[in-house]
Amino acid sequence: MKRFFGREVVLEGELVKNAEIHVVDGIITEILRDQSPNPSSSDPSLHLSDVIVPGFVDIHTHGVGGNEELLEYWKIPEFTTSRVVKYGTTSIVASITFPKDNPQNIDQVISTLVPRIGVPFPNCAIIDGIHAEGPIVADLGGLVPGEKDMSLEDFTVLVDKMGSALKVMTIAPSMEYPIEYSRMKLLQSKGITVSIGHDRNASEEQILGALRLGTSSDPLHVTHIFNVQGFHHRDMGIANFTVLSEFPDLVEYHGLVEPTIEVVGDLLHVHPLVIQLILKVKNWRNIAFITDSFLEPDASSSVSYGGRELEVSHQSNGCCPRVVLKGTKTIAGSCTTMLSMFQYLIRIFKVPIERAAAMCATNPARITKLKGVGSIKVGNRADFLLLSQGLELERTIINGEIAWNKLN
Repeated sequence: MKRFFGREVVLEGELVKNAEIHVVDGIITEILRDQSPNPSSSDPSLHLSDVIVPGFVDIHTHGVGGNEELLEYWKIPEFTTSRVVKYGTTSIVASITFPKDNPQNIDQVISTLVPRIGVPFPNCAIIDGIHAEGPIVADLGGLVPGEKDMSLEDFTVLVDKMGSALKVMTIAPSMEYPIEYSRMKLLQSKGITVSIGHDRNASEEQILGALRLGTSSDPLHVTHIFNVQGFHHRDMGIANFTVLSEFPDLVEYHGLVEPTIEVVGDLLHVHPLVIQLILKVKNWRNIAFITDSFLEPDASSSVSYGGRELEVSHQSNGCCPRVVLKGTKTIAGSCTTMLSMFQYLIRIFKVPIERAAAMCATNPARITKLKGVGSIKVGNRADFLLLSQGLELERTIINGEIAWNKLN
């Protein structure tokens, strides 16, 4: 048995003092509260920490490297999974795209990822699922063109290739409206989270039709809110409907279930003032912070993405680098980390640590229906982070093992 003692521990949304976590075979078996604040440090099975929080769950990441072509990243998943542990990520939902002119790439990426779902590897974050960003999207943003007019039959074949590994799919309401949301309904029937996005000009009617598919037990999700979607004071876009927790008492909004949202919290994709707005008007239980990562924070070189070049420019304000399609202002992914966003939430936006942990771990896991991860509780996989009093990462624990140690 391994023992982990924290002077402050986030347990299922609650911050408790002097708690001890017991782990056997990678699973949390017992949690003791109200322990002595000064346990003996001579026991080799006991790991001491100022703060313990759940390991971060990144449900939208394209990886951080391993190849000069971004579309090839997930063919070498261990590059990314071994790198992100130093940023506190313990669980990944790998985001994949669907280049129309390279279907072989899609098949190769899927065949590489599917056998690895839920399988632990030493010193690596665990890939717990796939996020399909497309191909049914109306606006690309930084994505490569895909087969957006795919028939329901071909769409079903694609979904079935990913099987239970597919946890969430981004799909545009305006593309679904003409066929009565049949592809969205198919995803729901298979237990896959439907995420609306990549649709700048979806009408109010089209968005409402999609949102009405959501239920209290299976709400719709929104891909990187405010990015590649509309927001306006008169012409309603996806962000208008989904940033709120309550709808006006008008007949057209009766029965709507609040969707969940994900936010790229790098302070570049969404301005800090808008992040502050989100945190004020949205129920924090329905917010997940994501990296949408393409590269690591120390990235200094460009990378190819579907035959296009991405440029990396470092910011004078100390934020992570900005990644754009070369020759444009179009942001394509990020260089941020889950740890940075967790720290931003607490230091800049003054969010309590237990809520910051929820938005970086518990909520993302719930939104994508991941089992046994995202919170520190008995029966869950032993994925958590040992932090200093100043919230700097000291050790990353995955499946009960030390996956990263600041001292090494």
